[in-house]
Amino acid sequence: MSTPTPVERLNAAVQRLEAALEARDKTETVLKGEIDAAVKRAEKAEAELATLKTDYAALSAIADQVEKRLDKAIERLKSAV
Repeated sequence: MSTPTPVERLNAAVQRLEAALEARDKTETVLKGEIDAAVKRAEKAEAELATLKTDYAALSAIADQVEKRLDKAIERLKSAV
């Protein structure tokens, strides 16, 4: 085997650099897709959380009404005894 010439070594280095840049570009594209998907999932989760908070508030209000009605019914039963 002969020793590569400086030009051959330079060409090989350029090819390795081009391959590394191409791999970086592919990785960047994949990561951007993953980030976009993660952002969409986060936005969906935030919307679901907002809905759950609204539902919780409504259920809490209903529970308060039921509690008051039960307290009144208990008081009526106590006074009837």
